[in-house]
Amino acid sequence: MQLFSTTRWTSHDRVLIVINETYSALLETLEEISDANNSDREASSTAENLIIDMRSEQGCKDLVDQGKLFSIENNLTERDFAQVRLRRKKMMAGEQARDELTVNPEDNFETDVFYRILDTIISSIEN
Repeated sequence: MQLFSTTRWTSHDRVLIVINETYSALLETLEEISDANNSDREASSTAENLIIDMRSEQGCKDLVDQGKLFSIENNLTERDFAQVRLRRKKMMAGEQARDELTVNPEDNFETDVFYRILDTIISSIEN
């Protein structure tokens, strides 16, 4: 897997390419494990859950929790999403509603990164 830089779009592109190229192999492997008769029940059940529940709030939460656990186990300094200050937009004359911005970094990750990447991968596989 390529190293991922949060500031370089080329890095985003490379990561998505790697995920796109390996995702189908990962799904095939999970399907084989879930369908295997000689596989143990726990591995089969886990593989089936990964296939079904990948695009869900719980799937995203599990991924974030695994990342935090990995950070703790490996003594990494970054363990949580960076807190971003609330940005306020000036209301123009005559406007009656404010644009609502996502202020929770985990929600922002879920909508802007997690679902977007999964949707891109799923549509690529389907095409």
